[in-house]
Amino acid sequence: MHIAQKGKQRMKLTPLLLCLLLPAVSAAAAGNDDASIRTACTELATKIRAVDSVDSCVKQAAARDAHTEALIGIYFMSHNDLAAAILWYKRAADQGDAIAEDGLGYLYQSGHGVKKNQKIANAYFRKSAQQGFPDGQFYLGENLILAKHYKEGAYWTEKAARKGSADAQFNLAVLYRDGHGVPKDSGYMYFWFKVSAENGNPKSQEVISRMDPMLPAKVRAEVDRFIKAQLKRCPDCINAK
Repeated sequence: MHIAQKGKQRMKLTPLLLCLLLPAVSAAAAGNDDASIRTACTELATKIRAVDSVDSCVKQAAARDAHTEALIGIYFMSHNDLAAAILWYKRAADQGDAIAEDGLGYLYQSGHGVKKNQKIANAYFRKSAQQGFPDGQFYLGENLILAKHYKEGAYWTEKAARKGSADAQFNLAVLYRDGHGVPKDSGYMYFWFKVSAENGNPKSQEVISRMDPMLPAKVRAEVDRFIKAQLKRCPDCINAK
């Protein structure tokens, strides 16, 4: 089975005020000094536009707002400051932020900034997935599939697929093709490859480019009706702008 591999460059956002118990030098080294927080909030507000304003971002970080902490964590991830990213992710994850949990899952899975540990990674992905975060659902589903826990893997993969994850849609199409965790079904296989391709997944686009010319006109009409009916039940399946 060919399972989609998501890009290694991921962003997760998380700001927090430095722990006052730590020396100032250690705080600055971890991206946790006031200047670093304001710099992060400035980029979040002016370039990414993930927060309302610089000042509100700084105040929310000081107030231990988990979502703001997660956003600052993403900022530090994007600047390859893994120590600071881990610090902010953990602060947010300790408060149950799904974005931060997913971010920590990725770091433990890849071994970036921490010792690689798949068990811990999956635990964080599961926490994120259970809160409905699509990336957490995708990674948990994929890891379960790779471990041959197909039924549960298909469950989480479909959750992410129905929220527009192109990679999860590709994986779900493969599951329907092979009958792993779900019944073999050529209709659903084609549907998930199709929406995944629409959402920009290159592997699905390649599959569809090979399949479409082989469909007779009568079958094409049936397929189009099937896709239309499925999309009515899944309005979030297509996310491409």
